[in-house]
Amino acid sequence: MGAFFRKIILFAPLSFLFYSLMILVVGELGNSMWKKNLVNSGLSYNYTINRLEEAENIEDIDILFLGSSHTLRGLDVRIFQTHGLKTFNLGTISQPPTETIKLLHRYIDRMDPDKIIIDTCPDIFMSDGLGSEIDIMINSPISLYTILRALDINQLKLYNTLIWRGWQQAFSLESRLPQPNTSRYVPGGYLERVLRFNNDSKDLSSRRWNPKEAQLRALKEIIELCKVKKIELLLVYIPVAPSYYNTQLDLPYFDSLMSSQGTYHNYNNYLDLNDSIQFEDNTHLNQLGVEIFNQALIRDLMQPLN
Repeated sequence: MGAFFRKIILFAPLSFLFYSLMILVVGELGNSMWKKNLVNSGLSYNYTINRLEEAENIEDIDILFLGSSHTLRGLDVRIFQTHGLKTFNLGTISQPPTETIKLLHRYIDRMDPDKIIIDTCPDIFMSDGLGSEIDIMINSPISLYTILRALDINQLKLYNTLIWRGWQQAFSLESRLPQPNTSRYVPGGYLERVLRFNNDSKDLSSRRWNPKEAQLRALKEIIELCKVKKIELLLVYIPVAPSYYNTQLDLPYFDSLMSSQGTYHNYNNYLDLNDSIQFEDNTHLNQLGVEIFNQALIRDLMQPLN
């Protein structure tokens, strides 16, 4: 029996090494079919690497923005700066509350914001957080914190990406993807897009809201953390194209639930925006819409809505 366990102890690290090498080979040489459980796309074209690098040196701000792509493409730090507000946009692609709370634990003490604004689009509550976690993982140095996050989510694609990122880091294989000419990074975390107009608002079907319990629990954890830190929290539903917004069947329930959690403003109800003029697609404002929404939000921060 002792010899059997000794063989297992010897075999386990060799198996892990072989598996890791296979991840490296598939990542370098395999086609897309082989890579379906591996994300090795280089450092993010959404400028996540720039955002996380800059975040390490940000201190003492007025407002911290968090949330999904609605946040990183919808809250322009330059507009807030013209009103004397120092802000930072820590939005990432598909960021649900389970990822928001992790980012808060990582940065809240250094940034020490007076106020936190979080995008609460209903869709993010239906996410498992895997896409956001991978986006952050491939754009951050591997650490014990990264490993513990992977263990917490416990997904094969995430483990494989962690191994791949480890090889990159160990052998300096990182390569930043060429950034598309459709967007640029604005210091402070904002992702500015080339002005486009929405052509997608056609034949949209109705949708039900089915949130994951893990996301609702994470939102409560965010609220409690802000209370402990004595930071004002504002939940915001950033505008989406009206035709898309109207496909959601459970909006009264969603608004009621968000309002019960604290201060909440649904800007889809306050602003008269046009599908084709102020939006880039069904779910993202273009720069014209960003200007209108941000100015309205700033007015409400200075003189809150009733």
